[in-house]
Amino acid sequence: MGTRDVAAWTTVIAAYMQTGRAKEAIETFVRMLREESSAAASPNEYTYAAFIAACADIAWVCIGEQLHAQDARKGFAGARSVANSLVTLYTRDAGCLSAADAVFRESLVKDVVSWSAIISGYAQEGLDEDAFTLFREMRHHSSCPRPNEFTLASLLSVCATAAALDAGCQLHALAVAAGLEHHAMIRSALIAMYGKSGSMLDADMVFSHRVKDDVVSWTAMIVGHAEHGHSKKALELFKEMCRVRLKPDHVTLIAVLNACCHAGEVDSEEVVVVMLL
Repeated sequence: MGTRDVAAWTTVIAAYMQTGRAKEAIETFVRMLREESSAAASPNEYTYAAFIAACADIAWVCIGEQLHAQDARKGFAGARSVANSLVTLYTRDAGCLSAADAVFRESLVKDVVSWSAIISGYAQEGLDEDAFTLFREMRHHSSCPRPNEFTLASLLSVCATAAALDAGCQLHALAVAAGLEHHAMIRSALIAMYGKSGSMLDADMVFSHRVKDDVVSWTAMIVGHAEHGHSKKALELFKEMCRVRLKPDHVTLIAVLNACCHAGEVDSEEVVVVMLL
C-alpha cells in the first residue's frame, strides 16, 4: 500500500491478535508509531484496544499500563473497547485486580465482555463472594445482555473450587435457559464442578449428552473419576478417548497416571501407552 490509514494498521494488528500472534501485533503497533506521521494514521481507540489485548495475551502489564496512561491523555480510556482490554490486562496479573476494578467502574458503557472480564478476575483470585456479587449486579443491570459462556464458565470454576453444588446447579439451569449447555467451555466447566462436588452421576449425565468430543471434557471426566478413586472408570475413559482419536494433554496424562497408581496397576498397559504418547 502506498499510504496506510489508521483502519489499515488496526486491521493488521487485530488480525495478528485473532490468530494468536501477539508479538507480531505489538511489533506492528510500534512500526505504526515510527513510520506514520499523518493524522489519518494516528492510533484510535480500536488500535489501542487491540494493542492492549496483545499485551494481556503475553502478560506485558507494565507496557499496558503505559498505554493506559496514553489512552487517558487522549480521552480513549473510557471507551468500551479500550476499557474491556484494560480490564482483561489487569485481571491477568494477580496484583492488579484493584486496577481492573477501577477501570471497570469508570467505564461509561459496560457490555457482557466487560462484566465477564471482571467476574473472571475475581474468580481467578478465589474471591468467590465478590464474583457472585458482581454477577448478581450484572443480572440486575438494565443495559447488560444475558451472561455468555465466559461469564458462566468463570462462575462454575468458583463453584468447583468451593464445592458449592447448589450454586452450580443454578448456573447449570441458567446455561440451559441461555442455550449454552452444549458449548464446550460450559460442558467442561459443568463436569469439573460436579466432579469437585462429588456428584459424578451428574457429571456423567452432562458428558453423555455432549454433541461433539473435545479434549477438555474428556479430561474433566477422567480427572473427576480419578480424584474420587474410580480408577478403573478413569482408565476406561482414557482408552476410549484414545479410540476416538483425541490427543490427551498433560492434565489428562497426570490424571491417568494417578488412576494407575491408585488402582495398583503401575506396570499396566495404560502406563505404557501414556509414556509412548
